[in-house]
Amino acid sequence: MEADGLILAGGKSRRMGGVHKGGLMLHGQSLEERMIRELFQEAGTIWLSYGTQVRKEYPGCRWVLDEFPDCGPIGGLHAGLKRCESPLLMVCACDMPFLTIELFRYLYHSLMETEQGENMPYDGVVPVAFGRVHPLAALYRKGFSAVLEGQIIKGDYRLIHGLEAGRILYLDVTGKEGLTRMLTNVNTLAQYEAISQRPQVIAICGVKNSGKTTLLVRLIQALSRRGLKAAVIKHDGHDFTCDVPGTDSFRFMEAGAMGTAVYSRNRTFLHKLGEADEESLISQFPEVDVLFIEGMKKSRYPKLEVIRKEISREPASNPEGRFLIVTDWEPEHFSEPTAGLDHVEEIVERILEQMKI
Repeated sequence: MEADGLILAGGKSRRMGGVHKGGLMLHGQSLEERMIRELFQEAGTIWLSYGTQVRKEYPGCRWVLDEFPDCGPIGGLHAGLKRCESPLLMVCACDMPFLTIELFRYLYHSLMETEQGENMPYDGVVPVAFGRVHPLAALYRKGFSAVLEGQIIKGDYRLIHGLEAGRILYLDVTGKEGLTRMLTNVNTLAQYEAISQRPQVIAICGVKNSGKTTLLVRLIQALSRRGLKAAVIKHDGHDFTCDVPGTDSFRFMEAGAMGTAVYSRNRTFLHKLGEADEESLISQFPEVDVLFIEGMKKSRYPKLEVIRKEISREPASNPEGRFLIVTDWEPEHFSEPTAGLDHVEEIVERILEQMKI
């Protein structure tokens, strides 16, 4: 992808009490630093849009000020597109803590495929999730600046109207695992406090009987020795029994209850019928440092895959997000980083790298 990156960081943060959102810390890095790290995986140049005054300079980045001040995000996007030195510009707001480069790669490949099929270029590609358009986490062509400039000169500063004046590919990502989460932004201190407590999610995947559970037990023990809290969500592709016959809660469910909950001072048990997803469960563990999901090999979560000689030979997981293969095969058997099945401390170090700890 031949593209520059633009981080929009010129907002007044009124709902944050004037606190600059890009400077909020998460896992030891500011939100701006996290976005710089992600964009540099693809960007030739990263531009920081600060509106009318530079807030902070970062090594390797350049700043850009609005040509048309005080007209909101459309002014920052216009200025970034005019200064952009590549045909494409990856654009993101500074307050999107879960956004990764994978979103822009997905947008880029979708744009290329669509244009090839229709034989006609677009001004950009913008994700849509649950009916909401997200123009501040999108990919635009440099020439789109002329369309936005015309919109600004008319005195219409609504970015959505600027999109309507151009030719934009709207890409519905609703239901795409991980992508909708990337579009989350932080608007209030309460939201920031909730997000900053969220754990790092790591998927532990592999084919059946590959040794995922055994590895998880050893990883939890190793993390605990380092003073880190871990929890596990297990994804089961089949139905399962989770209550004990003879208990009150079992009798309630047998009678037709849609769910039961049992709690004490030290623990909680929840049994609920109906569909669920991992995101709703992740939110139940704000106190842990790392949350393992056993399974989810097709997801885009950071993941490691367990491959044992007796069971399998090649990875079965989605390569997006896969940072390690844990195996008893020789390292040269794979093109990706590997660790031995018994090298638990090395695996923990790789996980901590993902967590930026």
